[in-house]
Amino acid sequence: KHCTPPPSLPSSPQGRPGAMTSVALASRRAWRVDVVRCSAAFTSSAGGVPACASGCGSSRPSRRFATVALSKERMKEFIRAELAYFAQQTPEPLRLDQIVRASTPAKVARLLHRELPSRFAVRVAHIESLEGWTEHAELVRLREIFAESFSQLRLAAPQLEGNPQAEDLAPYTEVIASLRARHRPVTALLGEALRNMRREEAPEGEASIQAWTDTFFNSRISTEMLTKHYVAIIQSPPGQASRKVG
Repeated sequence: KHCTPPPSLPSSPQGRPGAMTSVALASRRAWRVDVVRCSAAFTSSAGGVPACASGCGSSRPSRRFATVALSKERMKEFIRAELAYFAQQTPEPLRLDQIVRASTPAKVARLLHRELPSRFAVRVAHIESLEGWTEHAELVRLREIFAESFSQLRLAAPQLEGNPQAEDLAPYTEVIASLRARHRPVTALLGEALRNMRREEAPEGEASIQAWTDTFFNSRISTEMLTKHYVAIIQSPPGQASRKVG
């Protein structure tokens, strides 16, 4: 049996997901999109139990997928819905000991898979919260960078069951490497955007710009630490990963 995809979220006049009702939020929590080899599989976000409107759900966790053909536009719609949902989360500050404890390929992959999507979605929302952001090409580009990274992370399907080794995580490692390359111009883009905003902003607006910038950089430090630590663990020789801290 094929599982029925979740309903579309309401959209604003600009085509972006609008504010979610409590019903839409509840529906959104019940679904996540996994793309595996050009197939889309819908499973419950709680425990991996298939959630099927036609009654094909199971009472035990399962990795069997119901395959549904999706067009590019439909997939983009799902990703926009995911972005809107994750952007409403409030990620907890990461502690150094959390990162240090992720000392094997399996542990660090689980940590990134859990933490990165919400942090990038919140950063997209943070950019959009800045009045007049669309008038600055650098901020528009920054938003594109983080939205693309969010999309790639949500479409990734790392092997997290059991005790995967570095070679088992090779496809996910490629996603992280691509993400890190994509983010290289972030600091330069932000610096240019801030210079332009400060030239245009009245002196009394300086404090709000600085507060916005501090939030941005504090968030970026966490995600940079996570991805660098992942690379350090994955590149460690077998048996030495537990002594590495990225």
